[in-house]
Amino acid sequence: MTKFTLKTIEIEGFRGYNAPEKLNFSKPITVLFGRNGVGKSSTLMAIEWCLFGDVAYVMHLEGRSKDELVNQFAPAGVAKVRLHVDNGSSTYEVSRSKKIGSTKTEFKIVGPDKEYQDEEAEQKLFQIFTVTLDDFIRATYLHQESIRGLLVEDTASRDEAMDRLFGLERIRNIIESIPVRKVRENVDDLEQKKASLSRKIEGAVEQCQYDLNRLRAKVGDLGIPEGEITADLSLKISEPIVRSFESLASEYSLPSAMISLPSDVSQIDSFERKVKQALRDYETRIIGTSKLTELNSSKAQLEDLVRGSRENVQELTSNDANINELVDKHGKPEEITEQLGELDKRIQSCETQRNQIDVNSRLVEDAIIVLQTATQENCPVCGQPIDPMKVLRELEEKARRRIRQEIVTLDNERLDLLRKKRQLEDVMTGLSRLFDRKKTIIEVGKSILQEASKTLGEPISSDQELSDAVTKRLSEIETQINEFNMAYAKRAAAFDTIRSDLEKVGAIGDVLKKESEFTEISSHFRAESEEIKQLAAAIAELQLLEQQLSLIVRVAGEVQAGLASKMIMDSQREIESYYRTICNHQAYDGLKVEVRPREVRGLVKNSYSIKAYNSKLGKETFVSTRFSAGQMNSVALSICFALTRVLPLKLGFLILDDPSQSLDREHKEALIGILNEISGEKQLIMATQDEELLKLVQSASVPVETFEFASWGMDGPKIEAR
Repeated sequence: MTKFTLKTIEIEGFRGYNAPEKLNFSKPITVLFGRNGVGKSSTLMAIEWCLFGDVAYVMHLEGRSKDELVNQFAPAGVAKVRLHVDNGSSTYEVSRSKKIGSTKTEFKIVGPDKEYQDEEAEQKLFQIFTVTLDDFIRATYLHQESIRGLLVEDTASRDEAMDRLFGLERIRNIIESIPVRKVRENVDDLEQKKASLSRKIEGAVEQCQYDLNRLRAKVGDLGIPEGEITADLSLKISEPIVRSFESLASEYSLPSAMISLPSDVSQIDSFERKVKQALRDYETRIIGTSKLTELNSSKAQLEDLVRGSRENVQELTSNDANINELVDKHGKPEEITEQLGELDKRIQSCETQRNQIDVNSRLVEDAIIVLQTATQENCPVCGQPIDPMKVLRELEEKARRRIRQEIVTLDNERLDLLRKKRQLEDVMTGLSRLFDRKKTIIEVGKSILQEASKTLGEPISSDQELSDAVTKRLSEIETQINEFNMAYAKRAAAFDTIRSDLEKVGAIGDVLKKESEFTEISSHFRAESEEIKQLAAAIAELQLLEQQLSLIVRVAGEVQAGLASKMIMDSQREIESYYRTICNHQAYDGLKVEVRPREVRGLVKNSYSIKAYNSKLGKETFVSTRFSAGQMNSVALSICFALTRVLPLKLGFLILDDPSQSLDREHKEALIGILNEISGEKQLIMATQDEELLKLVQSASVPVETFEFASWGMDGPKIEAR
């Protein structure tokens, strides 16, 4: 079967490309060389997108329109890619374009005999190549992300990468989309709702029954048997209440209370409110509650006046006692002032004597200095004959001692005088405050007498007059209060009867309303009990659905694991062959890939393990635990290359994106050997930034065409052919 190879690619407005660019692939091996970010990967993606309208390893973050595939600086806002493929007998032109903002692409195939558009073109593409995007990713386009996914330590990420490599990603997605967990959560939610509803029914019924029993007990305490609690009884008790108000209104010439008898239970609350309001109104009018309040207020006001007067007199007496105590002890203020003057004179005298002593002291010191240096036998002051040493000793011993004693005596006397002065000044300050306080107390007393005169309506000039007048007025007020209390006692029985009857009416109404509420709750909860039955039925259906979905997931997982196992089995020989060639590990000469189903949160997924083994010693190890990054990359390349050999595809080219990650020169040379071998069967298109790999490829015997991506600008990559 002759396979199709890629002859040319034309790119405009796609990813890193802006201006139109065309590349010819005329050699068995084509290398796209350049540093990261200059357009190599965009070129390989353009091939993938042109054929299948999507790219596998780009996250579409700009919405369903996938506008990140269109170059932002393209003048027309359109991405275009055109391929020419040939199998030796037929040439096809495959082209795809997309306008920014559009969710659709325009796809066209021009063949030797006919032109195909959009959906028909998609069908023709599969007819020509018998390949899907999944097949393309795992057997034609060895993307660096595909290789990198096999190298990660995270088990879940590696398992997903292996599923993508084996073309099982769609089955995996289908399994993950089956809502087993969601159904289970719904079952749990319904179970909780059912339990909550049951508790609500039981709690509400119990509470209502408790309240009803309590209200019935209250009615029983009022002397009404349980069997007589009826609306008719409440009406019968209400009638004398209304008649009592009519009688009171007639007797005391009051306006009618306008109270109507309740016709049913719903009107009892309104009846209670009107009766209570009428009671307050009639009590005020008949018994004079407001007048009684006024009398009590006057009584309290007079008592406060007397109390204030007494407290003021007591405070004045206490203040005068404090004044007298200070005067008795220290004298009157003018006497204290005289004492302070005497103390000031004595203090001044001490200070004068002290200063005089200081002058004499300096004279003595001067004489001592002169005597210490004198050589003559006559006194330098008076000229009389002296013994200088004798005079010096006398001055030093007697004069200095006497001066010091006099100074100490004067200083002590002065300090004592100052202390007495401060004490007398404190006494004067205290007396001043007490006299000021006396004036304030006297003014307060006058204010109390003025207020009493105003309150009593007669002049009050002394505390005794205030006491006598208040005593007389309080006696009159007490008499009036007793008269009002007697009037209240006279009508209290009538009002107590009304209140007693009203309490019975209210209690009967409460029982009747609670009985009605209990009946309503029972009826309502019968409906909710039916809802509980419906919830139970829904739970049973969802549990059945959960069992069925779990079965589907389990079967799909088994199918997925079976497909992966078959793929591994079919490619095992090729995997080990490539592994020995590329990796050439000294300790582990074999490689095997194993798969087993694993349940994760109710979903069955493939779990892969990649192990290296020593065929002679029977030792094996997980490559992720003992292999270097370069050896791990060799393992990944071995698996990828093996899949390109076992899948029957009509595409005669293989795309490699950065295949030499972490490889040293020895592993790169082994990789070049495999690429030379593959180039005899398939056209190779490889992107790399590895200059050492490029030189190894160029030094091989197979013809190589190199496009160097030198830089990148607003128009796209700058490409130079070597």
